[in-house]
Amino acid sequence: MASWDSLGTEQWLEDAAEDYIERLCDGQSSFDEVHVVVDVGEHRVDNVAETLERLECTVDRVTESSSDAFPRRRVAQNDSVCSTLCNAVATSAADFGVAHDPDADRIVAIDERGHVVGGDTLLALLAKRTVEQSDGSGRVAVPLEASRRIEEVVDDAGGEIVRTQMDGMPGSGPASTTEVVFGGEPSGVHHWPDESPCPDAALSAIHLARLVDDGPSLSRQVQRIDDYSLYFESFSVDKSTRTMSRITDAARNQFEDVQTDDGLFVEDDEAWFVVRPSRTAGELRVTVEGTSDRHAKRLFERVTRLVCTGKSAAVV
Repeated sequence: MASWDSLGTEQWLEDAAEDYIERLCDGQSSFDEVHVVVDVGEHRVDNVAETLERLECTVDRVTESSSDAFPRRRVAQNDSVCSTLCNAVATSAADFGVAHDPDADRIVAIDERGHVVGGDTLLALLAKRTVEQSDGSGRVAVPLEASRRIEEVVDDAGGEIVRTQMDGMPGSGPASTTEVVFGGEPSGVHHWPDESPCPDAALSAIHLARLVDDGPSLSRQVQRIDDYSLYFESFSVDKSTRTMSRITDAARNQFEDVQTDDGLFVEDDEAWFVVRPSRTAGELRVTVEGTSDRHAKRLFERVTRLVCTGKSAAVV
């Protein structure tokens, strides 16, 4: 570690934003009558909107949304988030809307009706398109807790899913350590390693605009993705390692074929769940998915009891 007075120098690059936008647009064809509403956020980060405008999209900016909640993690279908953007899209002639987090590496997509597109659904749509463009032979990297319907969509397109360890770590992409054409997370992180070394909201917005420009409306494309019942929750913990150890021991007494390569994972024919400690916060994240709501809800309640018991034991 360097001492405080030996950190070197810093340099301000006046044209960095302009160079960045030019690089994003380089080699991209212009869009044909695509209308987008972009929430530039309370910090008025305009790179996403500017990039789309350079590619000849019609762009409306939403600036009065500081009271809206951008989702911290997983984005669920029709979540009550980005309400100002949703209203702006629904009351306009826009093809879709997009919001991004403050450091602009994650996005939330809004369809032309003003409905939030689930993170797993958006991931499936982008993965499908990327695999099809790679002649149906591409591999896609997603985390263990991503919906199984993504795997089905990619398989139908002729591609292959690779389950990887990832948690939106800054400076690294879902596809950074695997030979894949695309990687992503349900949180809104998307990564095309051939185009950028890391996730980028502006690049995701370009690919989303291309998806809409080349195909039917976003809402129609969303409807084509089979929807499984999905439950997820985060549980605050003081000592995640100790708690995970206790939960894993208890799970082995209740379930068959408990996998622990990346958190705790159990799957059967009707439902599956994963419990993972966050790498960026003191919490455990639980994801449960089932072929029916009955199976998913029943398993979620069972896993929730398992986690809460493990938390109480760890505290004692």
